[in-house]
Amino acid sequence: KVVAVITFLRSVISYLFLALAPVTSRWWLIGAMEGLAEFVLEHSIVVSCLAVGSLVSLFFPKPVAYYVKNTLFLVQVVLVGLVGCFLGLFVYWGPNTRINDILAKAYVTVAQPLFGVRVVTSGKANLLKPEHSIIVCNHQSGLDTMAMCANWIPRTVVLGKKELFYVPLFGFYFYFGGHVFIDRKNRDKALDAMAECSRRITKDKLNVWVFPEGTRNLHNGFLPFKKGAFHLAIKAQIPITPMVVSEQNFLWPKKKVFDGGEMKVTVLEPIPTKGMTTADLPALMDRTYDVMWAEWKRLGGGDRSDKKSN
Repeated sequence: KVVAVITFLRSVISYLFLALAPVTSRWWLIGAMEGLAEFVLEHSIVVSCLAVGSLVSLFFPKPVAYYVKNTLFLVQVVLVGLVGCFLGLFVYWGPNTRINDILAKAYVTVAQPLFGVRVVTSGKANLLKPEHSIIVCNHQSGLDTMAMCANWIPRTVVLGKKELFYVPLFGFYFYFGGHVFIDRKNRDKALDAMAECSRRITKDKLNVWVFPEGTRNLHNGFLPFKKGAFHLAIKAQIPITPMVVSEQNFLWPKKKVFDGGEMKVTVLEPIPTKGMTTADLPALMDRTYDVMWAEWKRLGGGDRSDKKSN
């Protein structure tokens, strides 16, 4: 228990260092805080989280460990939100700064040793081939954020449901980070948000991260893809970059199992949309679905929905 408390406090301090780094670098401590943040991140947090993760796995029965790890996951999300709110007091930072990049690195560096889940990526260079793109990824659980943060690239925003805004602290982080909220229950507002997102993509050369299934889907293949990401890609005339996360066989909520394991991620070749119109939308969706499904099967995934698009 003492080790866990000390680890938690060290993690909080480390996150604060990471939060201060990009702010103070604009003033007189140029680079100094970033260097300190990197050191604390690589040494203090990793060792501490390994200790906590090992203790949870070794000394708690599986159902208890499941709830403990889920609680730690929520605590980590709240900490990220806390840092985002802290930064928001000084500046609306958005995707054009390094802050999103630093927080993504901090998040995945903490999460991997804490939960015993290792993210292994192949094809990451495909993310950097286009100047910017719509990144589409299958969605199984909250742990997909680890795959996202492990493969985070600069000038990226996430397309998320409006309900995320009401998650304590994290919602404010999402806002201050310049990410995009979609009201799925109000078509007019959703279209307005997509139009604004398209404008920002063109103006600021942003990448947009989207989970095209629209919701989490664990141990059941893929759900039908929603049209939004593909409309966005065609309207902005930028490529679709498909990404596939392997089946999370270490996580079984119904059985209350949350073990460690390996999360394999494959970034596939970007699919160009130059010259496409809305008439090409179904073919683009089918092509994306098919290449992602083929990779999902290659990575050992199972079960397939009959319907590809919605």
